[in-house]
Parts: sequence; C-alpha cells; structure tokens
Amino acid sequence: MSIAQIASQPPARLQNAHNVLVYDLERVPGRARHQHRGLTIEGDFWDLNSWNQPLGYRPPAESVIEWPRTISAAWRWYGKPKIHFAAEWQAGGHEGMIRKLWDAHDKAQITVGHNIKGFDERKMLTDWLLYGMPRPAPAKPFDTLTEARKLGFESNTLASLTDRLGIETKTDKYDVVTARAAVAGDKAAQKKLRAYNEGDIDAST
Repeated sequence: MSIAQIASQPPARLQNAHNVLVYDLERVPGRARHQHRGLTIEGDFWDLNSWNQPLGYRPPAESVIEWPRTISAAWRWYGKPKIHFAAEWQAGGHEGMIRKLWDAHDKAQITVGHNIKGFDERKMLTDWLLYGMPRPAPAKPFDTLTEARKLGFESNTLASLTDRLGIETKTDKYDVVTARAAVAGDKAAQKKLRAYNEGDIDAST
C-alpha cells in the first residue's frame, strides 16, 4: 500500500474525502549580517542556530536583515485533480497567499504532507499569527514522514520514497537562487518554482 493510499483512508466519521487537504509550502531563507572579531559576516540562514559552528555562538536577532518566510503554497483536495497554487508575487501579495491557505486549512478535517508536523504546520501557525489571524478549525495531520519512519527505508526524503515506491515524484530540486529570483519578479523562476511546488503535491497524492 502506498503512502497516498494510506492517507486516503479517513476515520469512519469523515464521509467526505474532499475534507482531506494535501499541501506543501516553499520558503526562502533569511539573511543576516553580523560583526565578529572585526569582520562582517553576511549570509543566508534557515535558523540562527546554524551559525553556532562558525561563530561559536548564536547571533542576536538584531543581526537579521531578512527573516526566512513562506513564498508559495500548493494544495489539493484529496480525490480532486486540481492543484491550487498561491504565491507572494500574485495579486494580494504575501498576506493574500497566507489567507488563501488559511481558508483551505480551515475547511480541512485531515491535512496530509511530508514533515507537516515538524515543519509546515508550525510555519503556518507563525504566519497566521504575524497577520493577526486566529488558528483555523482543528484538523488532524497525517505526516507521511512520520509514517515512513515507522518502516525500514534507508532514506525517508519524499523524493527517495516516491522513487522507490514507483509514485510520480518531484520535478526538480529546490534552489535558493531560483526562489530569490522568483520573489524578485523573474517570470521564468516563478514558473519553475511553481512546477516544483506542485510536483510535491503530485508526489504526495
């Protein structure tokens, strides 16, 4: 039985499979500039703790030039062919994108994704809070990474799992340069990132 087949089996009380939301986020790293021993260090980061090794300590928040952020999201109602997509470069900007995903999440009774418990759900809670939005209606997450770890695969990345299970997989690899170009307005980069984001939905369903 594939991951998608497992995820398609909702509890008996859930009769409408369209309440199963499969979604995925794409994000761009933040940037920080920090003075250290007379040198100016600048670079990307996903978490400030990642600078512990080169610096020997975590740089303060005051060193952040730009925080990491969600730049696009793709989702599909399980059993439906259409993949929905929203990005900060579309009409409504970043807030409009976040509100679209809130609307979808608020309708869901089950959410499905790879590492959504440890990553996507937490990032969305932060995004909603930053815009003063309440939590959406409660939904039960089905994390395909958590389920994969119960098995014996040597690699639990989505690309590896779908390849070994013979499921349609990702179209490309995430690239920071492409992500930054997309948010800067590069149409080709936006198209490429959208294909990558939507590819994760195909891989999960």
